[in-house]
Amino acid sequence: MLNGFFASILLGLSLSIPIGPINVEMVKQGIKYGFFHSWVVGLGGMSADIVLMFAIFFGLAAFLTKSVVQLIMWLSGFFILCYLGYDSIREAFKKIEISGEVNKEGLFKIISFRILHCYIESTQYCLLG
Repeated sequence: MLNGFFASILLGLSLSIPIGPINVEMVKQGIKYGFFHSWVVGLGGMSADIVLMFAIFFGLAAFLTKSVVQLIMWLSGFFILCYLGYDSIREAFKKIEISGEVNKEGLFKIISFRILHCYIESTQYCLLG
């Protein structure tokens, strides 16, 4: 019994330690806009995982494994990752000014886009294994 417990802990750590796109986005949003934006990205990723777990538990796996649905999700994830890559490269060349204020521009846009990104990425990781 204790063997299974430690094996489960080791498996959980091995899955949570690697830095993925959601973690990178959390760090970027935290640096750029402050703790709240980073926290919302983390909540989006966490809620996406929970929704997908329940969806698969209740039988959505048969629908998500259809080739048309997979193609739509892969293309959505591709375009979102391309946008994030482009945005990262564009932002890398901007001069950074450090001030005491946190930039709060586009709060709704950032929150909704990041949560959508988390849902699509989590779905793709779930399907691809």
